Amino acid sequence: MHSKFLLQTAIAVFLGLAAMAEDPPAEILIHEGPVFTTPGLEPNEEITFTKEFPVDAAALKRQPFLSLTDKLPLSPEKAIELAKASADAGDPPGEKNVVRLELLPFKRAQNGNTLCYLIELNVDGNEVHRVVLMDGTVVKSRLRQLRGK
Repeated sequence: MHSKFLLQTAIAVFLGLAAMAEDPPAEILIHEGPVFTTPGLEPNEEITFTKEFPVDAAALKRQPFLSLTDKLPLSPEKAIELAKASADAGDPPGEKNVVRLELLPFKRAQNGNTLCYLIELNVDGNEVHRVVLMDGTVVKSRLRQLRGK
């Protein structure tokens, strides 16, 4: 599972860098996951989705340049508080337990990185991801159907 996450992160960083080489994008994908399935309309059919976490390019520009050794402007405790508070009616109700807290480096420009928190919550047995930027912005996810799955 960890190698799958690293691959997803590497792909997201690569896509972000490739996008920056062209015209400035309106948004940049900084995280993807988890993948889940739901029954389709046909018998024995399953539809597979993933959640994407796009960040508005302007919001990303406002983030400070940071490395893993810098003092963080947003504490992990505050990021967790914001992530838990952002759970809405679309998430399962119940207690939100932190399963994983990770700092994600993201190449923002040729001269520096920024960091954001990836927080995985367990909500009544369901995996819920949140991405929190260093200014306290919680990135909203969107669903994308995976073809050929």
